[in-house]
Amino acid sequence: PKPQGPLPVVTQQSFTAYMNDAVQGRKPVVLVFASEGHNIVNVVARLVNKEEFKNKVKFAQVVVGSGNEKQLMRKYQVTKVPTILISTKGDPSGLRKFDGKMEEKYIDKSVELALRSSVKTQPKTVEKPATGKELVKQMRSDEGPEGFLKACLGLEK
Repeated sequence: PKPQGPLPVVTQQSFTAYMNDAVQGRKPVVLVFASEGHNIVNVVARLVNKEEFKNKVKFAQVVVGSGNEKQLMRKYQVTKVPTILISTKGDPSGLRKFDGKMEEKYIDKSVELALRSSVKTQPKTVEKPATGKELVKQMRSDEGPEGFLKACLGLEK
């Protein structure tokens, strides 16, 4: 068997179980897409044993070039390597690309924020403005027929 790298390796087959564990434990996820032995893996691995992250954050690597990574790369639109995906404690399954510099202090800060954030990402809801009958109903209910007339003429109430 190959020696284990500094981070646990996640494949397409083990990914679902890995993410389910993170969701159940409400742990943020740090997923590194990098080739085997890439320096960024060692940089992230140093964070695994930091006291504030120990057993509170799920770190893993998707080994690029192993053949197991293509579906995951497509799913998360990873186009360049290395790439780091980070999720928050509040929404472990909501992985987002890390946009900062690939340096330890920036990655560390992002993981720290992810651990503190318990906010779930809210789906964007855009309220459509009332049209047609709904608009007429709205105008009439405000001030009766006078309100409707004023609204149609563009007069202030």
